[in-house]
Amino acid sequence: MEHLERTIADFQNRLKKAEAEVIRYKKTINDLCEMAEKPPLYAETEFEETSNTSLVQFTPDAFYGKPLASSIKMILEQRKARNIGPISIKDLLDELQRGGYQFQGKEENRRIIVSDALRKNTDFHRLPNGLYGMTAWYERIKKPNASNSNDDSGNDLAETEL
Repeated sequence: MEHLERTIADFQNRLKKAEAEVIRYKKTINDLCEMAEKPPLYAETEFEETSNTSLVQFTPDAFYGKPLASSIKMILEQRKARNIGPISIKDLLDELQRGGYQFQGKEENRRIIVSDALRKNTDFHRLPNGLYGMTAWYERIKKPNASNSNDDSGNDLAETEL
């Protein structure tokens, strides 16, 4: 059953990439129409991804009343199980909101709240490309612990700011 779930997730990933490519083609066609002084063939609304749902599905109340770190772990574990991997903060925010997570404070501060939670919790690891995964996924990285918390070497990516 796990194999089927990974296969489904893989095809969802492929579909999302194909949809992005179609959007790129439509924009290029419209640019060419503009150069030929013709009206665009595709409306701006067609440039939105047709699949604006998540690759990992949670119920609308999956994170309601749960701690932020626990909710993030659930999202990352599901992504790993479906062979999707790490996530951006923007996508993480979208997942949390779709799952009913209730943020405290202003909407414009949500990114900061999530960034701080990721940075402060050693269960999470920031990759060089800015995506986040679980520290346990990466066997070869230096594991953060109390003995090296004052290390100024700058090698601990989990402590890197966005």
